Amino acid sequence: MANYKLFNGVGAAVTAPVGFTADVDLIFDMGQPPHRASIDLTQTPTRDYAKATIEDTGVYDTGKPITTTGNHYREHPAFPVTTVVPGSTEQHGALYLEEAEFATRAAAAGGAGRWPDGYGYKSHGAYQFQAMVYEDKVRAPIQRRYHGFHAKVAKVVNLGGTVCELDVESFHATPTHMLTSTTERLTVDLAAIEQCAPVLCTLSPTVGSSGAIFLGLEFVAKTNTAGGAILRGPKLPPQG
Repeated sequence: MANYKLFNGVGAAVTAPVGFTADVDLIFDMGQPPHRASIDLTQTPTRDYAKATIEDTGVYDTGKPITTTGNHYREHPAFPVTTVVPGSTEQHGALYLEEAEFATRAAAAGGAGRWPDGYGYKSHGAYQFQAMVYEDKVRAPIQRRYHGFHAKVAKVVNLGGTVCELDVESFHATPTHMLTSTTERLTVDLAAIEQCAPVLCTLSPTVGSSGAIFLGLEFVAKTNTAGGAILRGPKLPPQG
């Protein structure tokens, strides 16, 4: 599992009606003013994986791509990623830029030294605001999509195996723009590529192990946690 791309999330304020190009103010760092940019929304992995500079919209629990132009936060069961899309009616949203594209845009904005922290929130790592697209040409000619989360192994279900109960960090923005994190428990097979991306997982099937896990978008969209909650997207960086 080596043929993958990572996309970094950044907050975006729409400054003009959205067509196939979006004029937006990108917020990389609260210490820097917003960066005005035009983003080509057609350069996605589903259109051209090799040339992709921005991740797609995310998926429903069926695996089909999200097609709405409205409020992506209300789309469920689904896990949205990029929410500024052609014809978008939202004034604010998330753009997930390919790593090199993110670096170029961030440099033009004056840097992103504090990304993705802010508004009282300290992240465990950039992976919490990264999406991953893996082009699977071996098992099937498809693209597999994942999103990064911070998690801790609470229980190993099958001794010596890879099925674990994880406490996964999720969060939402409050009306005061502070990020409130919650811990949701769900069962994941660390070796199942439909559920997570083993190549980027730093967890080991040992109680107390903590770190990064990239969960499959379709898996997340249709999985209720032990407490009945759902890990909702899009995961918008604190600056957004």
